[in-house]
Amino acid sequence: MKKLVVPAIVVLAGIAAWFLLAGRNSPKRSVEVRGTITFVDAAAGIGSIEYRSPQTGEAVEVSARVGPGVAITLNGAPAKLGDLRPGDEAVVKAEIQRQRTEAGKTREITATNIEAMRSTPETAKSGSELDTK
Repeated sequence: MKKLVVPAIVVLAGIAAWFLLAGRNSPKRSVEVRGTITFVDAAAGIGSIEYRSPQTGEAVEVSARVGPGVAITLNGAPAKLGDLRPGDEAVVKAEIQRQRTEAGKTREITATNIEAMRSTPETAKSGSELDTK
């Protein structure tokens, strides 16, 4: 009887490990977010943006990794992550990878493209002049 129990436990442990590891990472999903930049750490390659949730209308802040090869523009001109500031409006395209770990579910967000706009005194002035005429 003992000779059958040990192999059965090993087989069950193997099946359990396979179920835990299978499907551990979901496929990457592409998203586009429009909002306001809230944080930039160029040295760490991280940025955050706040946007309004389409489902709830509430403000949501998310952070993303920004690699050195990500295409970034500021007011239509090529830029670097360090050129962006909190308060800049942006459209961020990113990939989301959901993962399951022993600690629970996580998600990794990686920016693939950033188009930022900064309001300048000239654009702010011309916009207000258009509103008053």
